[in-house]
Amino acid sequence: MSSAGTRKRRTELAPVNSEDSAQNTPVVKRVRGNHGCSTRSGVHRSPNENTITEDYSMLSADSEPEDTVEEECDIAGRLVSIELEDFMCHKHLFVKFDEDRNCTYIGGSNGSGKSALFAAINLGLGGKGRSNDRGGSAAAYIREGTNRARVTIVLTNEGIGKHPKYWDQIVVRRIINQKSGSTYELKSRCTEPEKEETVSKKKGDLDEICRRFNIDLENPVVWMSQDRSRQFLQELQPKKLFNMFMEASKLGNCYQQCAESRAELHDIQIKLEDFKTVLKDLNVDYHNCKKRLLATIKIREKNEELQQIECDMEWVPLKEDKELIVLCEKEILEYEKKINDLNDKKNAIDESLEELQSELNTTVVSEDFMTRKQELEETVQSKKAERQRFFDERADLKTKIGRVVNLRTSTERQLALLSEQLRNMRGIDYEEQKDKEQRLKGELERVMDEEERCRDLQAVAQENCINMRRDCDQAEEELKRVKMLLRNTKDQVETIERDKRRMEDIRRDRESRFGRDVPRIKQIIAQNAHMFDRPPIGPVGAFVSVADRRWTDVVEYVLKRQMGTFLVGSGQDRKTFYDLLDRNRIEYKPTVVCQRFHDRRLNIARFEPDESFRTVLRAITVSDDNVYNNLVEDCGAAGVLLLDSDDEARRLMSQSPPRNASKAITPNFGEAFPVSAGRPYRFYSNTPYRARFLVEDDGESGSRRDFEAESREAKAKYTNISQELGEANRIFTELAQRLKSAENENQKIGSSIERCAERREQIVPELQKMSLEVDVEMLGNLEQEIAEKKLNMERIKKEYEDLREELINKEQHMDRVRLEVSELEEDIRGHIRQEKELKRQRAETRNQINEKKRKATACEQRISEYEAKSSAKEQEALNYRASITAKEEKLVQLCAERNVPPLDVAKVPPRDELEDAKRRLQEELRKYEEALGGPPMTDELLKEKKEKVHTLKNQVEAYESLVDRLRQLFLNRYKQLQTLVAHLTYKLQLSFVRQLHLRNYGGTLDVDFKNRSLSIHVQTHKHYTDPAPSQKKSQDLRGLSGGERSYATASFVIALWECIECPFRLLDEFDVFMDMINRRIVMESLVHVATERYSSYQFFFFTPQGIQDIQDKQKVQIFRMPQVRR
Repeated sequence: MSSAGTRKRRTELAPVNSEDSAQNTPVVKRVRGNHGCSTRSGVHRSPNENTITEDYSMLSADSEPEDTVEEECDIAGRLVSIELEDFMCHKHLFVKFDEDRNCTYIGGSNGSGKSALFAAINLGLGGKGRSNDRGGSAAAYIREGTNRARVTIVLTNEGIGKHPKYWDQIVVRRIINQKSGSTYELKSRCTEPEKEETVSKKKGDLDEICRRFNIDLENPVVWMSQDRSRQFLQELQPKKLFNMFMEASKLGNCYQQCAESRAELHDIQIKLEDFKTVLKDLNVDYHNCKKRLLATIKIREKNEELQQIECDMEWVPLKEDKELIVLCEKEILEYEKKINDLNDKKNAIDESLEELQSELNTTVVSEDFMTRKQELEETVQSKKAERQRFFDERADLKTKIGRVVNLRTSTERQLALLSEQLRNMRGIDYEEQKDKEQRLKGELERVMDEEERCRDLQAVAQENCINMRRDCDQAEEELKRVKMLLRNTKDQVETIERDKRRMEDIRRDRESRFGRDVPRIKQIIAQNAHMFDRPPIGPVGAFVSVADRRWTDVVEYVLKRQMGTFLVGSGQDRKTFYDLLDRNRIEYKPTVVCQRFHDRRLNIARFEPDESFRTVLRAITVSDDNVYNNLVEDCGAAGVLLLDSDDEARRLMSQSPPRNASKAITPNFGEAFPVSAGRPYRFYSNTPYRARFLVEDDGESGSRRDFEAESREAKAKYTNISQELGEANRIFTELAQRLKSAENENQKIGSSIERCAERREQIVPELQKMSLEVDVEMLGNLEQEIAEKKLNMERIKKEYEDLREELINKEQHMDRVRLEVSELEEDIRGHIRQEKELKRQRAETRNQINEKKRKATACEQRISEYEAKSSAKEQEALNYRASITAKEEKLVQLCAERNVPPLDVAKVPPRDELEDAKRRLQEELRKYEEALGGPPMTDELLKEKKEKVHTLKNQVEAYESLVDRLRQLFLNRYKQLQTLVAHLTYKLQLSFVRQLHLRNYGGTLDVDFKNRSLSIHVQTHKHYTDPAPSQKKSQDLRGLSGGERSYATASFVIALWECIECPFRLLDEFDVFMDMINRRIVMESLVHVATERYSSYQFFFFTPQGIQDIQDKQKVQIFRMPQVRR
């Protein structure tokens, strides 16, 4: 509910100590003893108007106030009967109260339904379900297994405060339904004769009856339920006692109404100031109207001058038409001259065209020239074919020469080798050579066996290295994984601790979620606001909320850079801001953005995407206009699209990105950038982000988290992972050492293989060399083979010389053919040049002919155009003459109608001069119209403005007088409230002391309005009867025994009853903590108070204990609850 609505509802209550209140409130006359004294004695107002200090000298423990007796009278609103149907544990219960006995004790064992009867009285009169500590709603009071409950209460309507619309009794019936709420029915009943009549079925009428009878359904003193009794007896703290006194006596409501009246009076004063502002504006408007009247007169004069100029401008077209006729005649003469010149030029072009055509006919290529050219081309083709044949034959000869050269080279090499072998064989010891060969072959076999064995070992070692390297890589990956898991777990522990500290800060102040120092920073800004041109605004995130929680994480991911930012209006304010933070030792210095404060939102409709797309700016609610502008300018929130899926983002931004869209983001935090002319489409998959600033229920979710358990679990996980890391590190170290050993072994085997290979490479050439060294028998064959090779060599040389000579002859013949081809091609090129020259000459002549034809055609076209223009000008001159005649007749007729002589056209000023004069007049007229600023002002309207100012001035003076009177009335009312407070306080103290005296107790009751506390001090009989004042000991309630404390509490409740005017009171299980003696005394006191002092009111006491101790039973109605049928 808004504050205005609350103020309106509360101001409808009856004013304190007003005449209306005195008429509508029942008054009970009392007869007091001699101990009574004036309520004004002993009351001193402190300088603070809301504080009253009491003088308790008259209420000391030695004083013994006498009892007072109420003068019995009838009061409307007492209970006659109550009937319950399907209410809580009662299927049906009817109780009729004795009208001659105002005190009723209702007894019964626990579970017999006493509290149900208590709650039924409250609910039946329109009370709320939560007011009776039995359920959250009225439907909770329906008996189990049924759908509705009914409560019927009959009230008296006789005596003081009776309602004029009803007869002797008022019947209130409330039906509570399980699903459809409650219905009410109010009936008027007449006992003699018996008849009933339904008056209303509205809850508001029932509330009006309760207000008239002073039945307060929320007053805890009137409705002392079972739980309230226990809580009241156990927690008697001064603050709570004071609140109970203020609530029971309604003084709190009085003070609240007083504060609201003060606020309304302040609002009236503001409205009066607004009226004064309006009066000032009207005075200014009146003086402006004077200026506007002067401007109206000037406008009228300038309009007359302007009208005269417009009349002169009507003759300007006539003058201009005559001038145009002269121009047309001049242009016609010029066109005729140009036509004659063009005809002469065309004749010259036709003569030149005939000469060029004859020259073109003579320039033709002859047939002999073309035949000679064709013969030359055929001869060149035959020579080229012959030349190609020689090229092929030369290539074959070069190939044969190459083969012969290769054969000669090979033969020479073999011959040299055989000669060298022959020389070597002539000096060799063949026996020694065979032994050496056998030794080398044995060594070669051993070396090859060793090499093969080492290669087998190397294969096994390499396979072991590969397996161990794979195991080592797996161990290293596992080690990296465990390290990463350990880092993540450590980050998790730190995150939990950080969240725990953050939740603690947020519980103290919600803005702490933006940083621990943010509340302190805002306090510093508030305290030093005068040092800024405009106080800084921030943090930005405090002004932002997200309507759809599905997008909270994504929106904060986009705006997270701005969440803790503060906004300032100038560079000087930024410097002042940081200086204040340094001066107050603020370690955390937030980011500050300097921008101009417009105090209105920027119009960005042209720069936003289409309304069918959801953007970050459309997904949030910003409560400050300057923060809104910052999010638009710095974050570009208006151009960031929120799309439902990554596929949609890819498709939209790559094919047809919306206008003004800077990027798109999805709930999976995928970012898609649009394709454009300068940049390609891009898509990024980002790490998920969890919102920390924009979540609404962060404090509640934090309160539900068990940070200690999470921290213990994370630390235990960290310890286990640390042990796992040690084991993984050990395994990795062992595998690395084993891998290194295996690689060293493999390297040694490789070295052995290399040594064997080197030795094998040394032995094999020696064996090959020995294989060439044969015995003496082979020597003869070798010499014979050398002789054959030399003969073959001579034959090869002879073949080479023959081929070489043939190649030289072929090349000479090819040179002769090449020369002949060159000469023929030169002749052909000469013929081609001559042919091109002839074609060029013919093309040039043809171009000249075309150019001449084009010029002739252009001359004909221009002649036609000039003839058409000349005809048009002649027609235009005729039209002008006809127009001049018509215009002149029309202007003469207008002058006759205006009774002015026609103007001499020759004397009419030029159009430029008239337009300049008109422009000057219009400029002056515009200035006067700007000074006018609206419709023309008249003397009557100015007089009306003056009368309005005078009337408003008189009203403002009358309102000022009224406000002064209201302020005085408010002060008088407030003084009456202070008197009422003093009276009720004294009444409470007097009643409390009187009740203590019934048991020979003494004590005081101190009410401190400044500290809002109510302190009770009691002197029991063992201290009270001591004649020495110095030996008397005053104790607060904590120092008393259980029974004494219960009696003092009961005395306080009885004292509170004297401060209220409800026609009945209910007290449930008041004796829960009393011993038998104090219970008997309290019961007698309650009966005495009810029957002797407040016989006009009803009292209902509910107790589960026995009530046989009541002595004066003829004045008390005792009702025992029947056995409940469940």
